[in-house]
Amino acid sequence: MGNDLCPNCNFNLDGGDVFDKLSCLAQYKNKTEEEITGIAELYGWSKGKPIRFSKKLVQYDLFDPGNLFFQCPRCGCYID
Repeated sequence: MGNDLCPNCNFNLDGGDVFDKLSCLAQYKNKTEEEITGIAELYGWSKGKPIRFSKKLVQYDLFDPGNLFFQCPRCGCYID
């Protein structure tokens, strides 16, 4: 995990490991580890290269749909 803190308010923007978060969800409680791994892989996660969710809010530019902005959910500042 890198330094994923809001530069303005120091809010922790790390949303946790994708596999771990999915494993805790009620709808996946009866799934096997293999089934949850398959779902996590849809998010780009793998055992060799686990990825993490983010708490950053994503905003799209209506005039340039390929341009994304990330915002802190706590203070609302824009993040590079």
